[in-house]
Amino acid sequence: MFVAKETVNLGKFSAGINNVAPDTDLPEGSLVTATNVDLDKEGNVYSRKGYTKVYSGSDIHSLFQTYFAEGSELKDLSGTIHDTNLAVTKYLAWETILGKHYYSDGKALKIVDGGLAGIPTPPNNPVLSSTSGLLDGGTYQVAIVYQDPNTGEIGGALLASAITVNDASGISLSNIPTGFNVIVYCSTQNGEELYQNGIVPNGTTSYTVINSRKSTRILDTQFMEPLPGGHIIRHYKARLYVAHDNVLWFSEAFRYGLRKTNKDFFQFPAKITIVQPVSNGLYVVADKTYFLAGNEPKDMQQIMLSTDQGIEGTGLTMGGNSFGLESDTEVGFWYSNKGAMLGISGGTLKQLTSDRLALEEGLAFGTSVYKEVEGIKQIITNFSPKGQEAAFAFGTSITSKIIRNGVVLP
Repeated sequence: MFVAKETVNLGKFSAGINNVAPDTDLPEGSLVTATNVDLDKEGNVYSRKGYTKVYSGSDIHSLFQTYFAEGSELKDLSGTIHDTNLAVTKYLAWETILGKHYYSDGKALKIVDGGLAGIPTPPNNPVLSSTSGLLDGGTYQVAIVYQDPNTGEIGGALLASAITVNDASGISLSNIPTGFNVIVYCSTQNGEELYQNGIVPNGTTSYTVINSRKSTRILDTQFMEPLPGGHIIRHYKARLYVAHDNVLWFSEAFRYGLRKTNKDFFQFPAKITIVQPVSNGLYVVADKTYFLAGNEPKDMQQIMLSTDQGIEGTGLTMGGNSFGLESDTEVGFWYSNKGAMLGISGGTLKQLTSDRLALEEGLAFGTSVYKEVEGIKQIITNFSPKGQEAAFAFGTSITSKIIRNGVVLP
C-alpha cells in the first residue's frame, strides 16, 4: 500500500555554509555541508555539472589557462611541449603581461616560448689593447652587454674596463664572450658616460673601437642582473615583483627581467605567502599582513595591518563589483589562517568568512580560481591536505568539514 510522505520545504540557503555555529543553533538559511552543488546569491541550489577528461598523464600540476607542468616538462592541452627543463618543483608561479606568459619553477624566471625573462650579464669583459684609430689621447672606459637578437632586449653590464691610449689610436677588444649578440659601449675621452659603439654578432670574439662617439645611446643597465625565479609573480605599475622565500624582488620599470641587486627588493621576517596588487599598493603576507602603499618602490610605505598569516597559492586579483563593492577597482583576494580575505585599495582589509567558516589548522598551501557559469559567480579554493604541498588540481566537489566545539568531526 502506497503511503504518501510529507515533503518538508527547507527554503533557500541564502546564508551559505556555516560550520561555526552550534548544530542546535544554525542560523536560518545556512548549510553545514554542501557536496557537488552550486549556490547562487539568493540561496538556490543547483546540481553541479560534470566534467570531461581532456588530457591523461602523470605528475601533472600548475594548470594556468591551457598550460601545465608534467614532470620536468611544460605543456599545453594540445600536448605541445614548451619547456623540457623545469626544476623538480611543487608548482609553477604564473603572471601574464602584455600577452606574454611569465612563469617560474622557483629557480629561473622564464617566458613561454621566449626563454629566460632576463638577459644574463656577460661573464667577463673583453681584453683591451691599443691599436690604430681616430681617438684622441686619454683614458677610455669600455663595457659590453648581451642582446637578444629577436627582441632587442639587453642585459646588464659589469664594471667597465679602462685603457689609456695615445692620439690617433683605437681600442682592440678580444676574448668577447659568446652566446648572444654583444653591444659594445665606450666612453668619450676621459668621460664617465658610456655610449653605444657597435654590435658584435654572436660568435665573433673581437671588435675595434675607432671612434668613441658613434651613438647617443647611453648604457643604463650597468650593474643590473636578471630577476631571479620565485614562488609568486605579480605585475604592478610597469614592474614585475617576484617573491623568493622571504625576499620580494622587483624589476626596473619596463625592464621586466632586470633588477639592481643592491636595492631592488623588500625583505620580510618570514617566507612570503601572498602578494596581491591593488590600485595604490601591494598586499604582502609573510609573518603578518602588510600593505606597501604607493606606486614607486622608493616611495612605498610599509604598513603592518594585522597579525594574520596567509595560505600560499590562494591569491587572486578581482574586480570590486564581484564582491558587491560600488567600484570595480581591482581588489586582492586570498585565504588567511582565519578565512577568506579581501584587500581593498588603500590598505583596508575585509574578512569574508571568519564568522561562518572555520578552516582546518595548519593549512599552508592551496589555489584559487574564479568561475562564472550561468550568472553564478564563484571563487573555488582547493586546499592541500595538512602537511602536504598543493598539487594545484581541482575537483568537482566542495565539502565543508564539520567543526563542533573546536573539534573536526570525521
